[in-house]
Amino acid sequence: MRIKIVVLGIASSFTTNMAMGQSVEFVSITGDTSIESFEMTKTEITNEQYCLFLNEAWNSNQINYDNTTKVVTNLTGQSMINLGGIRVTKDHNFDGTYALDEMENPLNRCFIEYNAISDSFQIVNPATVDWNVYFDQSIYPNVVDNINDWAELNPNQTGFYEEPDSDKLLPSIEEVTIWPVNHIQYYGAEGFADFYGYELPTKLQWRYAGQGGQNFQYATSNGIADTSVAWYHFDGPPTIFKGHVQPALSKQANPYGIYNLGGNVWEWCKDWYNGTSVFGGTPKLDSDYFIDDALTFADANGNYLKCLIGGSFNFFAATMGTTWNHAANMTSGNDHFGFRVCHNSSTSSINDYSPNNTFEFYPNPSSSTITVKNSIKGQSTINIYSSIGRLVYSNNITSSTIIDVSNLNKGMYYISINGVSKKLIVN
Repeated sequence: MRIKIVVLGIASSFTTNMAMGQSVEFVSITGDTSIESFEMTKTEITNEQYCLFLNEAWNSNQINYDNTTKVVTNLTGQSMINLGGIRVTKDHNFDGTYALDEMENPLNRCFIEYNAISDSFQIVNPATVDWNVYFDQSIYPNVVDNINDWAELNPNQTGFYEEPDSDKLLPSIEEVTIWPVNHIQYYGAEGFADFYGYELPTKLQWRYAGQGGQNFQYATSNGIADTSVAWYHFDGPPTIFKGHVQPALSKQANPYGIYNLGGNVWEWCKDWYNGTSVFGGTPKLDSDYFIDDALTFADANGNYLKCLIGGSFNFFAATMGTTWNHAANMTSGNDHFGFRVCHNSSTSSINDYSPNNTFEFYPNPSSSTITVKNSIKGQSTINIYSSIGRLVYSNNITSSTIIDVSNLNKGMYYISINGVSKKLIVN
């Protein structure tokens, strides 16, 4: 187990664009008399985006990680994401037995891992996973399926699959990189937002965006609940969906230019819910939600829930409704929990401060050496990550340094200093 513990404030990386393979792209939404104008991310936050956040937060001592439990926590001890998160395995119909039709797809695991050798977080390559582990009853006593029951996991391509994965091929690392990050707990979503100076959406903002400016009934591209426009479970529950999440940038955008507000993964919002009943099959009342930024975890735990909205790949159509309200415990996080973030017009610091000029480097692309110049006074740590989040270089820098990149494989990398990342091409 390795834990970094320091007492620091939230990192001051206020920026509207993270420099990475998938930039955090926002769309502007004009408000009306009921709501101020705001910006919302075009997609759910992806595995790649969250992996790079973990690396930047880890290297600036803003998070802790327990390599035994596989849980990332914030500096006050709240769980953020479970890197050991796996598929849900339970007696869905409560008849006292576990049946094959109740098993869920083993691909519903977390696809971010910690690499102790490089001391960094990275994307999991599905091709290197020992998928047989997930059918080991000595580890998971309730499983009754085997690897041949899943078309994407066995070479014969026989067994369960859903329509989005009709090719029956094991997803590539490039594919899971752009899936929405899952197994996210509330403080994992909030931590990402705080680190970059963003906000989680309020329920009102999410609903306003989901209506697409046209009072849509469902938060889809055209306001209709149909599998051609959203990732959701047409037949269930109680029928168990045999698929998994899909790329965050998929299907069609709604009139505002936003993808997958309805379906794919449930999304955390900042509103509290005045109650402790998680799910009853019917939407919760608007009057039971409130916002209180001063409410602490200690005060809220066991008394209030957090808003979770939008439905997911394995839930029924009604949950994508723009009037459907849901809530979950702050410490809950599974294969269909994710999030997106917002900019609020009142958050002036986002526009007042840009960290993108804190360092520069050249030439780019490079096949030999690069010169890095740092404008931050004092000593900083410079890290270089591969496109899947693997740390390939780390050293200290004061004002400038020359780095030999000739030993790196050709491709895209990210140079990170003080929580700011920029893209490097090695050719």
